[in-house]
Amino acid sequence: TSTSSDLDICLVEILGTLANVTLYSTVLRDKIIDHGTIPIVMELFNATYPDEDIDYMVRILANLCFLGQPSAEIPPNFDIVKQTLPAFIQVIKKEERMTTNNLTYALCGLKYLCENPHPESVSTIIQAGIIPKLSELISEDNDDTILSSILCILSRICFQNNQLVVDGFHIYGFTLLSFLSEGIFLKEICTLLCCLSKHSTSIQSCLIDAGFIPWLIRLLNEPNETTGQKEAIESITNVIIEGTIDQKMSLVRQDCIPALCRFLNHRDESLLIAILRALQTLLALEKSETAATVNGILEAVVHTGGHLMIEELQTCENEEVYELARGILEGCFSSE
Repeated sequence: TSTSSDLDICLVEILGTLANVTLYSTVLRDKIIDHGTIPIVMELFNATYPDEDIDYMVRILANLCFLGQPSAEIPPNFDIVKQTLPAFIQVIKKEERMTTNNLTYALCGLKYLCENPHPESVSTIIQAGIIPKLSELISEDNDDTILSSILCILSRICFQNNQLVVDGFHIYGFTLLSFLSEGIFLKEICTLLCCLSKHSTSIQSCLIDAGFIPWLIRLLNEPNETTGQKEAIESITNVIIEGTIDQKMSLVRQDCIPALCRFLNHRDESLLIAILRALQTLLALEKSETAATVNGILEAVVHTGGHLMIEELQTCENEEVYELARGILEGCFSSE
């Protein structure tokens, strides 16, 4: 006769096996989903079990939301896997926990849901009201996996122009700056800053006033190609293109022009377009009658050899790159 203890042991073993296999194959994942596993695990989650069993349950639910390996992503049906969200939210909002394992799994699951290409994936997570809690968790002493997941989630949500993530910057902004100074989470932080810099001029001012720009420029001046540089360039060019005159000139005074000109020979055409647009914006500002106090921009481009690299871009097959390069040369360097 099976005892309660025996059943618990069997349950743990079954949950452990499921948690292991769901990551290996999207085919296995979908078969497990199709057999109605999520409602069963959710029912077990809502019952009273030891923390170890809860870890397994949250891990299973997270893995069932996984999109698949990068080389062969096949997203699960969002309308089914979104049933896992209440479990993730409950774990993330829990104030006291025996271990951080279930928090790690819950954040991974939330990240997978965020990355699902379903048009309502991000809005569903926003409506769950979890963003303020994520902003708080960044500033707490959590491990790298937890922090990386939170940064990825906030970036994905911020990309959808969510004001809650923007507002939360006042809570976690200085923590991000400390991470940059330690050289950790460069990719994740630069991606989030890139998303934030597309919003209001008030957020752009926060990025400047909090001291993020010198760190971004320092990252661009690294001698070798480094993680996060693309996102750092996009953050800087967003402020230049969308910011106020004072914000633009603040970046110029912090030597953004030499840093940007270093990448005018980059292979990424979208990056070239962003840099050329930013340089065009600054050069046009210097020529305008309304900006008499703006100067030194043309000189900085020439001093770094940027005008010569822009000349070379006239041979680029990308039409937008070509037109931007030609427009800059004709408008500002015709006498060079």
